[in-house]
Amino acid sequence: MQGLYNNRVGSILDYAAEADLSSVPNPGVHGNAYLQKTEDHCNLNLNKYLQAISLATHVTKGAGVVAMKVTSLGNPFLLERMSAVPRDELTAEERSLVERLEERMNLLGQCAQNAGVRLLVDAEQSYFQPAIDELALMMMKNWNKEESVVFNTYQCYLKDAYGKLAAHLEASDREGFSLGAKLVRGAYMKMERQRAAERGYPSPIHDTIEDTHECFDSSVSLMLEQVKRQRGQVVIASHNENSILRAMEEMERLGISSQNPGVMFGQLQGMCDYLTYSLGARGYHAYKYLPYGPLNEVMPYLIRRAQENGDVLATTDMEKYLMLAEVKRRMHAALSRATRQLLLPEYAAPRTPVH
Repeated sequence: MQGLYNNRVGSILDYAAEADLSSVPNPGVHGNAYLQKTEDHCNLNLNKYLQAISLATHVTKGAGVVAMKVTSLGNPFLLERMSAVPRDELTAEERSLVERLEERMNLLGQCAQNAGVRLLVDAEQSYFQPAIDELALMMMKNWNKEESVVFNTYQCYLKDAYGKLAAHLEASDREGFSLGAKLVRGAYMKMERQRAAERGYPSPIHDTIEDTHECFDSSVSLMLEQVKRQRGQVVIASHNENSILRAMEEMERLGISSQNPGVMFGQLQGMCDYLTYSLGARGYHAYKYLPYGPLNEVMPYLIRRAQENGDVLATTDMEKYLMLAEVKRRMHAALSRATRQLLLPEYAAPRTPVH
């Protein structure tokens, strides 16, 4: 983290804890057998996030940022039920679990606000997303009165992403809170399409990659207009160089300074480093995602991100060139040191001072 800071790059602490329906015992249609051990695990994850907020406060320089996943704080079956039926159709047990989930999330929001830390609510599978959106909006209404403390994530590979973002902006204007939006393309494409095919409903994913690009860039433009109005803040989380350049051009057109804290750029640690460091060097608020946690939980996260950015990994000729140049530079430096030590032994070890 200190090394990133030295290069004018911030850190986003991302505890890689989440769950899907396949990893949680089915409580039944009416949710009358939600397991206590799942609630206990959610409380453990809550403590992990509280520790991350504390770490972001005391270790990172400047504004700290922490990412969180709602499926790590609530039973995934509960989130699917919340997404599928009105609140008054939930059982008494389910409503009680929802209240506990809201308490966990509001505790994180309050602690983040008190600590001056931004909290990014990750998007997840579309069958959880209505519940996640509802909970993220609840947090924003509570904690985003003056500025964006809580950010919801909008996956622009979904057909409804732009319309949902616009609707949430209308709600923020109407109800008087600052909308925080993290914009991504999306990380669950294979899973979403497979589930739609198995269950016989239309895929929620855009039909073409061009449609996804258009949705992402349009969403960036919409949020930058809110930054200009001081009615919202945005995290542009992309490894796509064209989208980054377009965002920079749009900022210039709108007269938004590169140093405006309402615009942040984020990339995963180890991916598109040349973009992140270039942004930081030019004064933009650039961040690296730092996933951490048990190996069995971090690896699925990293695999999904690699799949999400397959086009980037396949076509980053510039990054390959820069990486090769850096390898050559380091090899040359190492050979030079070895040669000096061989030919000039005094370089191999410090001389004993003469008194």
